[in-house]
Amino acid sequence: SRTFMALTAPDAAGSAERLTLTRGKLMQAGELVLLIAGEEKRQRLAVALTQPFDEAPVAALFSQDMPSISVLWAP
Repeated sequence: SRTFMALTAPDAAGSAERLTLTRGKLMQAGELVLLIAGEEKRQRLAVALTQPFDEAPVAALFSQDMPSISVLWAP
């Protein structure tokens, strides 16, 4: 299985070109850590957690079948 995949996120801050770990590899982790920086990102995460996974993929990190996740926020 693949470890990571390339994707384009045209509405994301910074470069639209991204690399991301696949869900399968994330599920193999003992614990996940999500680092978000700034108030705008904190607010975006809060909104994303109310949306379906296909509209806000980050929300999938918080599903029950995923490893424990810690969110670190840097204002």
